[in-house]
Amino acid sequence: MEVKNILVTGEPLFLERHQFLFTELSKYVDQLNLLPRDNEWYEARPIALLLKAYYAARIGSISKAHSLLQKNQKAFALKSKRVEQQISQLGYIPDLVLHIFGTYSPFWNRSNIPYVMYLDYTMALAERNWQPWACFINSKERNAWFEQEQQTYNRSKYLFTMSNVVKQSLIKDYNIDANKITVVGTASCFDKLYEGEKTFGTQQILFNGSDFNRKGGDILFEAFKLVKQTLPDAKLVVIGKEMETSIPGIEVLGSVSASELENILLDTDLVVAPARCEPFGIFLIDAMSYGVPYIVVEGEGNGITEFLSHEVDGIVLNELNSELLAHSIIRLLSDPCLLSSLSKAAQLKVKTKLNWNTVAKTIAETIAIYVSFNG
Repeated sequence: MEVKNILVTGEPLFLERHQFLFTELSKYVDQLNLLPRDNEWYEARPIALLLKAYYAARIGSISKAHSLLQKNQKAFALKSKRVEQQISQLGYIPDLVLHIFGTYSPFWNRSNIPYVMYLDYTMALAERNWQPWACFINSKERNAWFEQEQQTYNRSKYLFTMSNVVKQSLIKDYNIDANKITVVGTASCFDKLYEGEKTFGTQQILFNGSDFNRKGGDILFEAFKLVKQTLPDAKLVVIGKEMETSIPGIEVLGSVSASELENILLDTDLVVAPARCEPFGIFLIDAMSYGVPYIVVEGEGNGITEFLSHEVDGIVLNELNSELLAHSIIRLLSDPCLLSSLSKAAQLKVKTKLNWNTVAKTIAETIAIYVSFNG
């Protein structure tokens, strides 16, 4: 069977974020359509607020209550059944379904349409590396989720992962055959690589603080205090979160548009992402596409580091430590020539590896071999 018609399923937000992937992937098939999931009854605002309040009272955490609303066995089943019903009402049968991420399955009962998945993380990784993403009321609920998740992976024709971290989790935590998994990476939220001149010397650091503690904001703020002692003109810009701080030299911008982010990146010497847990870190690729070098921290919780080259396109630290981070920031901001060298290598990495054309090509070629020919 030749795959000519692909249907993409997933949460509406996930489909929106990966629009450039679908644009590239559509070049390899006759037709590619998107099917975002419809909301369930419990997601209506009044009901969702009541359920979150109930969960918060049970576990004593509002943030974990939000996770519980979406990540429980009933939600997994409801979403899967809903999307299966949506597919049955399309009026045509797709050759293949590409399902984005593992929050539910594209099918609950039907098995005559093959599907593949594109994954950024697993619940097992979340449980080890960032507990708020793996919060369950009890062990029964936890085990039921894992059973549904594993069944979804097992029933898929093939699995594409953003990182080897996810591939190894599928193999070790879910007993998935390594031969049906390919690491493809991911790419920027910008559709084009910046080709203008990138200059350095502003001593501006950029941090995406949308999930402040998970992304290591507290460690960075401590490091920045040390940086200011050596580089009094250094500036730290925080985007993605509204917050108050009395630390001199920190500017909080909150949410910014794509065009605003482009201008910020042009004025930025260095992006710092000392995350405790980051499935991949697409924001780093955004920065690299504009020639902004990075500092990141390696670890099982962070997927992007396997694609990076320490001392070539940025700095990869082996531990989350404010003094070590401060030392690295000072070193780079004090050496514009080094920043320029890292900048060119970072853009080359995006141009040759971390781009949607490369990701889509790998997915399309793998589907042609392992799905089309194997039926």
